[in-house]
Amino acid sequence: MSVLLGKSVFPPARQHPRTPELVKICEEYFFKRWPFESEAARQHFIQSDLVGFTAKCQSKVIFLGYSDLTHAYEGIPDTDHWERLVLAGKVFTWAFLLDDMMDVEVLYNTSMKDLLKIVYGTKKPNPNHHWEVIGHEIWRDIERSCTALEFDQITRAFKEWYNSQGLPRPENFDDWLTFRFYNSSSNWTWSIARYAMDCHITDEELAHPVVREAEDSGGVTAILVNDIVSVTKDKMHNCEKQNGVIMIQKCGRVSTEEEAFAGISDIVVRRSRQMMEAVDQALADPMMSSEIKRWMTGLLYVVTGNSWWSQLFPRCSASPRMTINIEGEGDKVLEPIHRIQTVQPESSNDLTDRLRGGLPQFEAFCTDEVTSLYMFTTSDGHGQLGKITMRDSQG
Repeated sequence: MSVLLGKSVFPPARQHPRTPELVKICEEYFFKRWPFESEAARQHFIQSDLVGFTAKCQSKVIFLGYSDLTHAYEGIPDTDHWERLVLAGKVFTWAFLLDDMMDVEVLYNTSMKDLLKIVYGTKKPNPNHHWEVIGHEIWRDIERSCTALEFDQITRAFKEWYNSQGLPRPENFDDWLTFRFYNSSSNWTWSIARYAMDCHITDEELAHPVVREAEDSGGVTAILVNDIVSVTKDKMHNCEKQNGVIMIQKCGRVSTEEEAFAGISDIVVRRSRQMMEAVDQALADPMMSSEIKRWMTGLLYVVTGNSWWSQLFPRCSASPRMTINIEGEGDKVLEPIHRIQTVQPESSNDLTDRLRGGLPQFEAFCTDEVTSLYMFTTSDGHGQLGKITMRDSQG
């Protein structure tokens, strides 16, 4: 099933065909090295499917080459980038686990100040700090497997995220949203995605206004979709200041929760449209390199995969089972893929209603292992609703 996005035909996004192997390699790596405090913590790690984030964001299709707007597809074997994909899975998983430690201020009380030195390789890891030992090993493997420019781009983006940690959240919503973009590591996520694709882009190309617009709008889109999904969980864990649905109300932009969901949904629609317009512009520009065009296309699937993953697994959602009304089909249960979920804490808020009411035209759902994510696109200068269909199957 192909989907029209503007004048361009993008193939359906699918999990990487070697996802089971990727998950097995990365999970076993952390089982041997990360001292989970209990069997329950270990099971939560499995059920959160942290490696699945990489598998969904690194869809099979973004390993294809694109020549122009009509996309003369020339397949590139997935195995060409296998080492990079595995390292992307490891470093993303390491970062997720670090994020959990920062939520309980473990790193702030120990070696947060040393984290950058571990990443750059200027400090030997403390053998008593497992996150340093693991991080040092992963980052040295990444450094050996990429060019000096790639590593510089990746580490600069990581430092940007690092420097935003622990800073006070702005009270103005627009300032907060800018802060959230950097605090959520969007640019670092893009840099690792490009690394996994073996996509080589100069700093000058990345600074192009069209590329920046695509990446910035894509980052805001992914962040706010995650915030809509995770609002119940963030309230349960006292993380209100990192959730856009909550902050837009606290900042006085809106008065009620219903208005907050509607306001965030409007921003998602607007920024996803801006992302698509920028991508279309980049693909149509004869001065843009083939690598930029490959990345611009890949960015769409990274944003889509992020939204897909966040709604299927309990890291963002308060419950692993949700229902949503699908037009023409009635209520469907959102079933996690390839995982048997444990029961999560119940919440007084109905996440189903939040998704149904707050995200009317940008939503992901899973039925019979088929996930669709709706995005606004452009055709002849006019907005139209497009759809990227994602299947949790190989091939």
